[in-house]
Amino acid sequence: MKTSPAYCLAACGLSLFASALAACQDNDPVATESASESGSGSTGTTGVSPTDGSGTTESDPTTTVPTSTSTSTSTSTTDDSSTGGVSATSSGSGTTEATTGGGGGCMTLLCGDPAVCCPDTAECVDGQCVDICPGGIRCGADQEQCCMGGDVCVGASCAAPGGPCDGGEDCEVDEYCEPELGKCLEQQDPLLCEVVPIFAGDDVELEWSFTKDQVTGMPVVADVTGDATPEVIFNTTRATGVETDWALGEIVCLDGKTGAELWRIKHDPVNNKFGAHGRATIAVGDVSGDGKPDIVYAGLQEGATNVSPIHAVDGDGKLLWTSRLANNTPAKIRVQNGTATLA
Repeated sequence: MKTSPAYCLAACGLSLFASALAACQDNDPVATESASESGSGSTGTTGVSPTDGSGTTESDPTTTVPTSTSTSTSTSTTDDSSTGGVSATSSGSGTTEATTGGGGGCMTLLCGDPAVCCPDTAECVDGQCVDICPGGIRCGADQEQCCMGGDVCVGASCAAPGGPCDGGEDCEVDEYCEPELGKCLEQQDPLLCEVVPIFAGDDVELEWSFTKDQVTGMPVVADVTGDATPEVIFNTTRATGVETDWALGEIVCLDGKTGAELWRIKHDPVNNKFGAHGRATIAVGDVSGDGKPDIVYAGLQEGATNVSPIHAVDGDGKLLWTSRLANNTPAKIRVQNGTATLA
């Protein structure tokens, strides 16, 4: 039995493919399909010619049926054309068009959001069309400054580099050495350093004290023994304990860490030990050239004029020299509540 294409259409619906038509014909007819599809909604045409078992083609009329439904998909993104925005349209054929507001394409540079077309004399900076900076270096909080050729941006302003430098010592007081440039630049904000000590809660504790002798002169602190621990050296007064002997003094050296007495110079001229002026302050400095501080002080007063020689001893209290004149006699000067000074 043979079934006509018209009957198949009524039974199977209108939206049939060529394979569906062939299934309705007892597998005897051979179907040939010719279809075309486009996004514009074209129809397909199928010609069906039934044949008998001998292969003879019958003269049935050709029937035109739709082979597929029309499909069209479009996507459109549009900004306000008055601002030069970009619109894109996608059609079913797969092509995409890009245009700018106003109906023309931007041939220079799009900038900002919404995008605008900058003129060929401008560049885009922070979403704004601004005049091109020839030097290529902008400065300022809003990049509003254009630095001239050779200038650099320092802080919020353009600055011309100074001379070459390897370190801060090569620059002026108000400049610093920029390591990347190797040149001096002006300090924008002077650096102010301040250390505020905090003493709250700190209690002063006595480590040691020396009360054996009366001391009216100022002690000095120096590492006179070379053991990396400073010593305390001073001059006593009234060494005899007599109230009127205020000018009679001795040189005393104490351990700076413990306060223990290391040595004392009493007045013993026979053994090259000379007492000190009890109302004079001593001095320390390397007068022997051995790299360690020595001690210089005024000796006991002598004669009616109360003059004193000047003595120098090393860190162990040994005499180095006594001041002398050109004729090798002791040089004596009047010291009254004074001190020796080294320079």
